[in-house]
Amino acid sequence: MKKLIVILVILTIILIALSAIWKNDQNISESIKIIYDNKEYVLPINDLENYNKIDFKAGNKNRYTGYSFYEILDSLQITSFSIIIFHSIDGGKLTLERSKFEKLYFIIQEGDKAQHIRLMIPEEKYKQRCMKYISTIELQ
Repeated sequence: MKKLIVILVILTIILIALSAIWKNDQNISESIKIIYDNKEYVLPINDLENYNKIDFKAGNKNRYTGYSFYEILDSLQITSFSIIIFHSIDGGKLTLERSKFEKLYFIIQEGDKAQHIRLMIPEEKYKQRCMKYISTIELQ
């Protein structure tokens, strides 16, 4: 009986630790880290409201309101790059060539506990390269 109680206490401690780690991951998602030319920029989700909202169609003509990815980079004076690598909280990775995509947008999605950024590519008919939960962007 004592062994069972000890095991239950240990499992409870492990669950508390894992929930704390998960909560920290949620906090990370409230901003996007942009890495360019050996510098890191942090863009909080709330700061997107400072940019122009743009209505656009994506996929099967669904309408969205979002923010221009390139406008955000221009405001940070980031202009010279050819490769964009998006990373998501869940470990996903998407690499795009800048020359192949004239328009990229971010939309804000409401999650259970926090807001998240989703990348939208209007040219994508089936949204195969649209990515949720963007956390980091590398520009090369």
